[in-house]
Amino acid sequence: MDAYSEESPPDQAKNPIQKKENPPDEVSGIKLIELKKTWRDYLFEFSVPFLAVTAAFLLSNEKDAYYERKLEKQLIQSIVYDLESDIHLIDEQISFHMIKIGEMDTLLQLLKEPESAENISRMHHLGRMTSRSIQFNNNDKTIEQMKNAATFRVIQNQEAVSEIIDYYQKIKVIRLVEEREKDELENYKRIAVKIFDPFSHRNVVSGNTIKEVRTNPEFISGDALDHHELAGYIQYLNTSRGRLISLKTDLKKSAEKLIQNLQKTYALPVNAGKEEN
Repeated sequence: MDAYSEESPPDQAKNPIQKKENPPDEVSGIKLIELKKTWRDYLFEFSVPFLAVTAAFLLSNEKDAYYERKLEKQLIQSIVYDLESDIHLIDEQISFHMIKIGEMDTLLQLLKEPESAENISRMHHLGRMTSRSIQFNNNDKTIEQMKNAATFRVIQNQEAVSEIIDYYQKIKVIRLVEEREKDELENYKRIAVKIFDPFSHRNVVSGNTIKEVRTNPEFISGDALDHHELAGYIQYLNTSRGRLISLKTDLKKSAEKLIQNLQKTYALPVNAGKEEN
């Protein structure tokens, strides 16, 4: 054997490529220190995504709250418009009821006076005119929309909600009295057709106007009991119509108060045209 073979270990002779030695302990120690994590590191890694999700959630809630407040103000403004429309309708209907009560009072007075051609003619005319009635069809577009779309929850001011509900509850009472007036009016018509001649008055169209042609009317029934029954229904109708005037006057006051409160609470613009009036 040569000198190289004698000096080299057997393994190196077979495999001249030597394996690298393991790094010193101090190098290995440094690597372990670099990879080691403390509890603060874990806390930070957990907190970052948690804070990001929380911030996104809060931002989304704030955005939803903004749009809900905006929708709330729009709904309140729309309710104010409906209330202003109701006030205008109430004024018209109160005037109508007062006219009908006056006609009924005149008819009642004529029934007590001696019969004459003039009085009978007037009674025939009033007997037909007083039978007309109206219904309070308030503007409930916004409130019905809120019920159907379940947006009543958007109104956060509970005092405003209570006042709005109270206002529309009063309309239900008006409906009940109107139903009673309707029944009384049917009874009035039932007896009126037995007394007044239906052929005594007829309307004819002349161009764009309607002219009333009168004849010399006569009572179909001169029975005093029929006349007394008619007078009784006139009094019942006047009572109901007087009640409607009282209820609608109160409803108008409630609407005006509610408008003022809503405008103040939600800083809504005041109708300048209404103020001038």
